[in-house]
Amino acid sequence: MEKVYEIVIGLNDKDTKQQKISTVEAYKLTENLLCHHIGGGSIFEGMGIYTHEDGQIVRERSLSVKTATGNHQAVLDFVAAVKAALNQESVYMQQMEVNVSFI
Repeated sequence: MEKVYEIVIGLNDKDTKQQKISTVEAYKLTENLLCHHIGGGSIFEGMGIYTHEDGQIVRERSLSVKTATGNHQAVLDFVAAVKAALNQESVYMQQMEVNVSFI
């Protein structure tokens, strides 16, 4: 049985609270790290909204990654690498145990 992971990465820099790396460059970087650490997956562009700890409502572009693997450590390594590369405060990660088939 494999696990399916959904990883959502906001694109605003944690220090400036503004997007410093273009969405296209962030996508390319995420794609390279995903292939390097996990071997592949799907990447979607989206818009996130949340209330920050200081009460400010934040809207930011985000990338959502969906991948299936039995290697949890590879996913953690990917998340750590993309978090550092895009200077993120946090990255959302959800995992579900599922039966995966490629037909």
